[in-house]
Amino acid sequence: MKFTLIALFISFTQVLFGQNTIKHQPLSTEEKLEYFLTVTNSLREAANNPGMAISIVYQHEIILMSGMGFRNLEEKLPVTPQTSFQLGSLAKAMTGFIAAQLVDDQLIDWNDPAIKHLPEFEMIDDYHTKHVTVKDLMTHHTGLAQHYYMMYGPQFERNEILKLLPHMGLNSSLREKYLYNNFTFTIAGILEERVTGQRWENLVQNRIFQPLEMNDSYNQYFDIPSKNEITLSYSRDGKTVIPEKHNVTAGDTYGPSGGLYSTIEDITKWTQLLIDKGINGKDTLISTKQFNYITDPLVVRYPQSNRFYGIGWDVTTDKKYHTISHNGVTSGQKARILFIPELGFGITVLCNQYSDLPSALTKYAEDIFVYDNKPETGDAYDWLVNQSKDQKNKVPTPAYTLTDKKVLNRINDYCGNYTHPAYGQIEISKMGKKQLKFKYYDFIGILEQKDASNYVAHTDHSTGKDKFPITYRLENNRITGIEILFPAAPKMFFEKE
Repeated sequence: MKFTLIALFISFTQVLFGQNTIKHQPLSTEEKLEYFLTVTNSLREAANNPGMAISIVYQHEIILMSGMGFRNLEEKLPVTPQTSFQLGSLAKAMTGFIAAQLVDDQLIDWNDPAIKHLPEFEMIDDYHTKHVTVKDLMTHHTGLAQHYYMMYGPQFERNEILKLLPHMGLNSSLREKYLYNNFTFTIAGILEERVTGQRWENLVQNRIFQPLEMNDSYNQYFDIPSKNEITLSYSRDGKTVIPEKHNVTAGDTYGPSGGLYSTIEDITKWTQLLIDKGINGKDTLISTKQFNYITDPLVVRYPQSNRFYGIGWDVTTDKKYHTISHNGVTSGQKARILFIPELGFGITVLCNQYSDLPSALTKYAEDIFVYDNKPETGDAYDWLVNQSKDQKNKVPTPAYTLTDKKVLNRINDYCGNYTHPAYGQIEISKMGKKQLKFKYYDFIGILEQKDASNYVAHTDHSTGKDKFPITYRLENNRITGIEILFPAAPKMFFEKE
């Protein structure tokens, strides 16, 4: 699942930073680009990458803009600079950019309580409800658990998130630690809608896309250009197509946190704007003060690697130059931007595969173009080869059967529909005489029994395999519900209907 990519990215970064570099005479721009393309071809091979698009801005000039591979493997349709990819969480920086513009316009302040602009804003307790600020929403500092799997559950309209929020548990107190969250960024987008009276998609169009002439960028529910070449999405193995789900990340509900599409031609204009600190030719889209604020290291993310978070941006401070970057990850694609304004440098990668490849390429580009190194790629190559094999998700799930006679005698009691006010419904049903089937929307599998009350749901999904611990709750020998532990969430109680 996508959630595990966070931990994998930390490990993968350690692999990349551990690479040796070759000492040499300073390279020309042409030599740097040639070496980078050699690295790119090698790592694409390692990842079994179907297709990607990439651009590099160096000393404020575009020196590379290219499509590589295929947007559709079966039909051999090539990736071009006009191919549309999912941006995933790259949308967060645009939501943050709009918020900074609204601060410039004196319509909001970063330290405003969210409830000031959204009177119905309510979290699980009064303290969080009253004290969560605009800044907290956009720096992942609210304490709200990620609740990632809920995004694959029930479909609902964007504003309905505010009704579900009081039922969504915390994983820390307010500002205790960084907890990445799509819901809080979506709420920030709702706040922007409320303040301006415009839909978030219109704000992006009017304040970013139109000024930059990003004519082929869009939300999937709004004005999809008919001429766009839209890429398919692929799993880690680089050949299994991941079907797009309109209720996951990209789409109407979660637009402000991850619902945009763009081409490498278009998104490079955004990267150039960032390199130029919000200045687009003769137009200033954001003040210097606010640009510096959103790209400052505002909260700690990973102290061991000097990684911080601004407003929709990771900020890394362990080298001579601070790098500003962010990933955009969806079920079958990954995008990444990394830039250093003072050097006029930026790299943008759009990839139609669920892979660490974009992270590797942006890291190597930084080494080559910023620090004039020629890093070796052996460890990263091996990492990507192993990732593309995706061995964990190819192992068949055992056919778990129930052995406890007491459970078998009342197996029908364990079956039924179980509901949660935010997560929706879990269905547990009988398979044959000795198996229990688990279904949470598209997560379907079988229960492994640990004891009379405790089980593990083993599920298959288009994004991979998962294990969810489950505990049946009994009162007066009657099953009243189940507690389930989804990753990145506290235990959630589903009441039996």
